[in-house]
Amino acid sequence: MDIYLKFDLSTFLKKNPKTGYQDAMLIIPLSATDTIDRKVKIKPRGEYRQQTCSFPPIMLNFKKLFPAYSDTGKINKLKLVTHCQPGPASDENVLREYLVYKLFNVLTDTSYRVRLLRVNYIDTGKDRKPITQYGFFIEPIEILALRTNSSVANSKNLTQRAIAPGTMDRAAIFFT
Repeated sequence: MDIYLKFDLSTFLKKNPKTGYQDAMLIIPLSATDTIDRKVKIKPRGEYRQQTCSFPPIMLNFKKLFPAYSDTGKINKLKLVTHCQPGPASDENVLREYLVYKLFNVLTDTSYRVRLLRVNYIDTGKDRKPITQYGFFIEPIEILALRTNSSVANSKNLTQRAIAPGTMDRAAIFFT
C-alpha cells in the first residue's frame, strides 16, 4: 500500500525528543480519484534507532480516533517502522523485519499485525525531492490485547518464569 506523509523533514531529522510532536499530513490513496487525508502529529520514536539511524521510526498521533482496524476498533497512535539509512539496502532490512513479524503471525495469534507500506515522504520545509522507501505499521498493543482477549501488563521486573513456557519458547526463536 502506498501512503504519503507530508511534514517538515529538516525539523524531524534534528531528532530532539524534547521538541515533541510536529504537524504532518497523512495521505492514503484509496483509488485514482479518492484519498483519505488526515492531519496527524508525528515524533521520532525508538531510543536505539534514534541514536543509530539517520531516519528514525515514527509515532503517528491522530487528533481524532482513526478507524484503522475493522474488527477491533479505532486507534489514536500508530507506530511506523521506517528505513534506517536512505537507499535499497535499508529497504531490504525493512522487508526482512516485516517478514519476521509475518512469520511470527503464522506461529501465534498473540503477535502484532503489521501492514507493509511504500512510504512517500514529502518535505514541506524545503524543495527536496520526495523520498520513497519501504516501511510498515505495527498494530497498537491495545488493539492486540483487545483482539486476543488479553490485557496489557506494565511490569518493569517481569521475568521469563512469569511467562507461560510455550509462549516463551516461541518468542525465544525470534529474540535470541
